[in-house]
Amino acid sequence: MRADDEREQTSTSTSTSVAQEERVAADTPHAHGGDLRGDEPTAVVAIGASAGGLGALRQLLGGMPGDAGLAVVVVVHLSPDHESHLVHLLQPLSTMPVRQISETTTLERDHVYVIPPGANVSSVDSHLRLSKLEHDRRDRAPIDHFFRTLSQTHDGHSIGVVLTGTGSDGALGLRRIKERGGLTIAQDPSEAEYDGMPQAAISTGMVDLILTLDAIPNAIASYVATEPQIVGDDGDGDTATKEATLQALFALIRSRTGRDFSRYKRSTLLRRIARRMQIHRSERLEEYLDYLRRHPAEVEALADECLVSVTEFFRDAAVFAELERSVVPKLFEGKGSEDSVRVWSVGCSTGEEAYSVAILLLEHAATLDEPPAVQVFATDLHEPSLRRAREGTYPETIESIVPQERLRRYFTKERGAYRIRKEVRDAIVFTSHNVLSDAPFSRLDLLLCRNLLIYLDRGVQRDVVNLFLYALLPRGYLLLGSAESLDRDDAFATVHIGYALFQKRGDAVKPAVPVFPLAPRLLHPTPEPARTRRLTGFADVHSELLDRLGPPSVMIDDDDSVLHLSARAGEYLRHPGGGLTNDVLKLVREEFRLELRSALHVVRSEGHPMRTAKVHFERHGTEHTAVIDVRPADDAHHKGVILLLFEEGDPTDGDVVTFANATSNGEPYDLHVTALERELQLTRGRLQHVLENAESTNEEMRASNEELQSMNEELRSAMEEFETSKEELQSVNEELLTVNEENQHKVEELAQMSSDLQTLMSATEIATLFLDRELRILRFTPRVGTVFNVRHRDRGRAIGDLTHRFGSHDLMGDAARVLERLVPTERELVTDTGEYFLTRVHPYRSSDDRIEGVVITFVDITQHKEAERRVREVNTKLEQIVAERTTQLRHANEELEAFNQSVSHDLRAPLRGIERFTTATLAKYGDALEEDGRDLLHLVVSGAKRMTEQIDGLLDLSRVGRGEFRWERVDLAEIAEQVVRELRAREPERRADVVIAPVLVAYGDERLLRIVVSNLLENAWKFTRGEDATRIEVGEQLVGGERAFIVRDNGAGFDPRGAHRLFVPFQRLHDPDSFEGSGIGLALVHRIITRHGGTMGAEGEVGAGSSFTFTLPPAPTDAAN
Repeated sequence: MRADDEREQTSTSTSTSVAQEERVAADTPHAHGGDLRGDEPTAVVAIGASAGGLGALRQLLGGMPGDAGLAVVVVVHLSPDHESHLVHLLQPLSTMPVRQISETTTLERDHVYVIPPGANVSSVDSHLRLSKLEHDRRDRAPIDHFFRTLSQTHDGHSIGVVLTGTGSDGALGLRRIKERGGLTIAQDPSEAEYDGMPQAAISTGMVDLILTLDAIPNAIASYVATEPQIVGDDGDGDTATKEATLQALFALIRSRTGRDFSRYKRSTLLRRIARRMQIHRSERLEEYLDYLRRHPAEVEALADECLVSVTEFFRDAAVFAELERSVVPKLFEGKGSEDSVRVWSVGCSTGEEAYSVAILLLEHAATLDEPPAVQVFATDLHEPSLRRAREGTYPETIESIVPQERLRRYFTKERGAYRIRKEVRDAIVFTSHNVLSDAPFSRLDLLLCRNLLIYLDRGVQRDVVNLFLYALLPRGYLLLGSAESLDRDDAFATVHIGYALFQKRGDAVKPAVPVFPLAPRLLHPTPEPARTRRLTGFADVHSELLDRLGPPSVMIDDDDSVLHLSARAGEYLRHPGGGLTNDVLKLVREEFRLELRSALHVVRSEGHPMRTAKVHFERHGTEHTAVIDVRPADDAHHKGVILLLFEEGDPTDGDVVTFANATSNGEPYDLHVTALERELQLTRGRLQHVLENAESTNEEMRASNEELQSMNEELRSAMEEFETSKEELQSVNEELLTVNEENQHKVEELAQMSSDLQTLMSATEIATLFLDRELRILRFTPRVGTVFNVRHRDRGRAIGDLTHRFGSHDLMGDAARVLERLVPTERELVTDTGEYFLTRVHPYRSSDDRIEGVVITFVDITQHKEAERRVREVNTKLEQIVAERTTQLRHANEELEAFNQSVSHDLRAPLRGIERFTTATLAKYGDALEEDGRDLLHLVVSGAKRMTEQIDGLLDLSRVGRGEFRWERVDLAEIAEQVVRELRAREPERRADVVIAPVLVAYGDERLLRIVVSNLLENAWKFTRGEDATRIEVGEQLVGGERAFIVRDNGAGFDPRGAHRLFVPFQRLHDPDSFEGSGIGLALVHRIITRHGGTMGAEGEVGAGSSFTFTLPPAPTDAAN
């Protein structure tokens, strides 16, 4: 049987051992059942999903039964920086309540639990507990994390489901669930939106069912509802029938796969069978046996189920830390480059354990000057697992298990997976091996066999331990599973009891190689005969009297070997000369041999007791006679055992008279005839037995002859194979010649490349210096001579021995730090003559990614530095000129402002006088004037007002481009409300419907934006004065995908052909007599919006109203804050 059937070891921190788990499973008659409390779920369904998972989860939960007693836990990849609405999205489609997991949440039947953002969820007893998400994104695998903890707390009552998603999260966790007897399901990759996660899970070989989303709910419900009825250790009312069915099932496995599980513990096998029955919805063992007979693939699946291959890199980190610290260094002690360190990983599964051990050995070997060779033998019976191990490719989720340094050093990332590097792969030999029948590897320094012994019968355990004892060197180490132990204190010393680490004693006796019988046995082997208890009192006396007073006896087996002698049986035995023997036919006195041989033949042929004829023999000079009573054992426990009883008689008894002594004594003739007839009858019987033996021997010789002929054919075939091998060797030799020629061409190519490299190094203008790990010079370009006093013969010298032109700078220290930290550095250095060099120091990586030293480059940047200096001087001069011009402009603006104020005052004073005097004239003399006179005076007053308005507009227009500009948050709706209130106060009799949006937030100068809103609303109010139902709207809308503010009215409108003149100062599209105004308002609005960086637009039709839109840029950062 395979060496590591089920790698069912929990971490060292887990309190329940695998052995305890198996004992619990053995006592449980069904695959799941009555050990769960009524308020707990019958099973926990863990669903993992990533990209595209929302749609898949909605479809899956929509089909899940709401009364099956399940607890469903949904684990998805969520951003830790955003709130999750997954609960609200899933609840409408699920018949079960959907809750987000809090700090500690109790699992309840018929509930769905969803992971929150930024957390890992763990299964602890009957609760879910949150923990902090890993900081590094590469270390995050929340689905694997939950699957692992779920398998530890719920064993066979856990169901893992992997849905759509990228990456491989969930693949390792499914292996743990399968290991502990749970159900594993993957979404059909052809249906998944992203097939990365389902494909990664399927590639592990640990997925039980590959289903579409529609089929998964029914499969889960059927699995939970199925309760297989399998005979337990105590049996039930129909034990005999079920036992016979089990024997037929195991016989079917042996005949189809060649695997014999007879030496494995019964509880393990029954639990695996029950799980397969649940998957195929079979509750009766007979139904499942019929299914096996009709589906050969299921026989293979069941055999693989009993050979579950579960492992991972550095599993039980504390154990491997102990190996690295205290065991691995001792394996290398006293060994040189001509020696080797030999390790055997029994039951390697998919190779993770073997690779982990190899990495530890190679790491230590790298610290030695002349290390021994590392040879790891990794064996298993499961061919698919061995194929994966040989391939050496593993999912990217091992990032959370393997330390990053080892990941970079011993793995290569290829297409979303990690491949073991060649140096590690070359150190391991993967091969199929049966530890219970095949010869072991020998001369081992370390042997790993974790969690195999606990699944074997106790007698086989002893044989396996003896085999390990044989294979290990003196002082060699043996590592078992944490639930296993040794009771061989005479052969092994305990190194660490918690880690099950042992060391072979130096004085331990090396046993012979254990030979395991190859013939299959029944699942329940024949019980050993009960050992005879030591009796006391009358029983001992009785036994002693029988031995002393009863007839002498000899007990033999079916090979005629003596098993036991009574006290006086030696009187009938004589040991012949030569080597020691145990054969009773050679030990018995010569007088008895013929009779005994015949009697034994008859007894074994016919099966009933027989007494021999009386035989004369001489003892101590006296003639005696004896009869041998040959009695076979009549019970099954002692089959093949025969008891020989020697019964002595009177030597004068007539029955023993032979023909010779009868004649000499002158007895009657008929007595002689009777004796002769009896001797003749015995002789005929003996002759018949001899003939039968001869025929049997002839048959055996005939069979041997046929075997010899077969062997001869095999030898002839072997010779033909040798001839073929010879031809193959010749072919290989020719291939080697071809390869040699190719290598010669490659050497020439390398020589050419070396020449080209030398030419490049000579021609380049960049000074480059190559140093080894000891900071010794390997090679350099000619330009290095401009900064270092170096010559060609200085190769091999330490860089610190040479002088350079960079003054006191510690260039050697820079190189040492880069070699230590593997982080490149860059700095500018100045020579003692004022030249500038950009100096870069990088690690020197070889083609196989080894750090072989450092590379230092020196780039002459003197000209760049000079150019920078000149640019700085020009910038300084430009900044001075700009500062002077700015001062000049500021003075000019101040003078212009003063001039505007002066002009404004000088123009307004006469206008105010004209308006005042004209108004007073009208008031005093208006009635005396004719109507034409009064009209002329009114024209004077209105003209003065218009002139004043134009002057104010010109001043506003000039101020827009000048003055301080402040960015701030402005509510245009509030300003509009204020302006409308002012307009209504001026004309309280007007009825106008003004609609203003509630909030119109913009960013800009509040003073200027108030002018914009005021002008636009005043224009709308003015141009709707003649309308019966005035309507003005202030709001916002999208214009060309950009947010814009709008003021719309239903007034007079304008001719769209003149729209281009709307924003030009003093340009008007309406009769001044019909609508008052200065012609500057819209020009002012346009200039304010332009200064803000916005745009202005207008639309209208004559008599149909008009609308003015403007945009403003988003707020600058400081304004928004």
